[in-house]
Amino acid sequence: MTEEKRYLRFALDRRIEHWVNFAAFFLLAFTGLPQKYPNAAPSQSIFSLFGGLENVRVIHRGAAIALMLVVVWHIG
Repeated sequence: MTEEKRYLRFALDRRIEHWVNFAAFFLLAFTGLPQKYPNAAPSQSIFSLFGGLENVRVIHRGAAIALMLVVVWHIG
């Protein structure tokens, strides 16, 4: 049986960058849509999951900062 060769496609810093990008985008979508449609039933569930509207806003802003930092890191 021949041994399979493995190739490293991305360095560790680029892999971390992509995971942070994914998490920030997901959190922005998951916390942004309920703020846009606050009276919808799923929005109320998300608010209760995160402990209220104010917590959702803080998480949303934190994810926005993380996404901005990833963009600056990527350009740099």
